Amino acid sequence: MQSLIFIFITLPLIIVAQPGGYGGFFAQNPGQGPGGFRGQGGPGGPEGPGGYGPPPRPPPDPFTPLLFNLTSDQVEAYFNITRNENLTKAELNSQIANFFSQQSTDIYLAYQNITQTLNATKTKIDQKLQYCAANLSTEAQAVNNNITIIHNNESLTRRQEFEAIRQIMNGTTDAIREELFKVMGPACLGLPQGSPDGIGPGGPGGPGGFGGPSGPGGFGGPGSFGQNGGFGGQNVPNGF
Repeated sequence: MQSLIFIFITLPLIIVAQPGGYGGFFAQNPGQGPGGFRGQGGPGGPEGPGGYGPPPRPPPDPFTPLLFNLTSDQVEAYFNITRNENLTKAELNSQIANFFSQQSTDIYLAYQNITQTLNATKTKIDQKLQYCAANLSTEAQAVNNNITIIHNNESLTRRQEFEAIRQIMNGTTDAIREELFKVMGPACLGLPQGSPDGIGPGGPGGPGGFGGPSGPGGFGGPGSFGQNGGFGGQNVPNGF
């Protein structure tokens, strides 16, 4: 079973939006990367690239609405699960499912309905990405396949997944990072740059979102998979 909290975010987006707000995807140190998905670029000068900004914010938890009618102790118990970075993705899913199974029948049914919707959405997104991946060069396909294998490994924790994919992307070339962004980025998923969901400048994440035309940091940037501290930028292969 895929990581249900993030199931609607798929490769290559999933890592930059993990709970706990890990640092920029290619940052030298987790938690110290430039603004990533929905993140903000750092201060920087008027002509210079953005510096180190705050970690990227995680996507909204799709199960949060189910917590409104629970007690404070129950809510705390739920977040103790989702914030536990020592859990593997499989363990996380299992504990979340077990938590909701212990709630009222209505809440558990709502949890199951949300889960089914998320699974269906992820299936459609995966199909789009597979279609787009066929247009990658042989070298870029190899990188994409390695990332997919890691993402599908449910025995990894979220941080282990993050670190493993960061190593893969740090080990590839600027040209491949640029190709992956162009082929597997928002255009593949039908998401316009700068859309209201925070992918690009002007969204909730501010400048430095996914593929901003001149975002100082984050998931994208001019001419590469995130120039100037973005998704493996041409000059700074750190940060996502």
